[in-house]
Amino acid sequence: MNKKTLLTAVMALTLLTGCGTSFVSMKPLELSKDEYAQTDSEKGIAFAIARPQLMIKTKMSPDLNRGLNRRLQYDANTLSCHLTSEIERMLVARGITITNVFESRNDMTFTQKKETTALLYPVITINILQESNTVYQEGHATNTNGDIKVRVDAGVVMLEPLSGEKIWVKHVYAGKKNLLINYNGFIENNPSPFKIQTNVKTVADNIDALLVEIDNQILAAVSKHVTKEEFKYLNDDIKKLKGIKRY
Repeated sequence: MNKKTLLTAVMALTLLTGCGTSFVSMKPLELSKDEYAQTDSEKGIAFAIARPQLMIKTKMSPDLNRGLNRRLQYDANTLSCHLTSEIERMLVARGITITNVFESRNDMTFTQKKETTALLYPVITINILQESNTVYQEGHATNTNGDIKVRVDAGVVMLEPLSGEKIWVKHVYAGKKNLLINYNGFIENNPSPFKIQTNVKTVADNIDALLVEIDNQILAAVSKHVTKEEFKYLNDDIKKLKGIKRY
């Protein structure tokens, strides 16, 4: 059952800078690690997991790219690793055998595809678009104001790996945020994912909060839809797909 939730939030962010460049600390992306109740294993059901298809598309000024790039790279890697690890832990606790974790279906051999009931992976697309105006004096930026539009679509895909046919697709999150920006001066490269210039920290904090929400929604969807009972029901159809596939 597909369910799309639209979360719209308009947030006014006033980003202030003092004289010179100042950097502040950023906490690591705080993603939860839950405990899962253990159940008996089920013969004949073996899943593989592929790492999330995670894409962050940005259309920002050189200033904001410099200020956010390292944090966004860190966020994307952290979210991807966490989802992969938590999905594996959840399914193992439910008695589902995990054959392996792959970068994608293309990395699976014929034998691995044949012996795997289904391949599971999240799909996440994040679009970040800056719409702002910058005032210059004598060739130097003095003030930038406008907004950053963040749009997110996230889901979970389950497919039969030998045929590549999708068993189901669950659209679990569709969200938009408008972050109003107003900052003075010039943004430098952030020295690390955990040090960021003061005048972009609020933007980075709100992107982090959005990624935590995405992480929670995807894990909740996997918890709801990926069960031994469901795949006992689907197993006959999956076997038919494997029987149809020919090389």
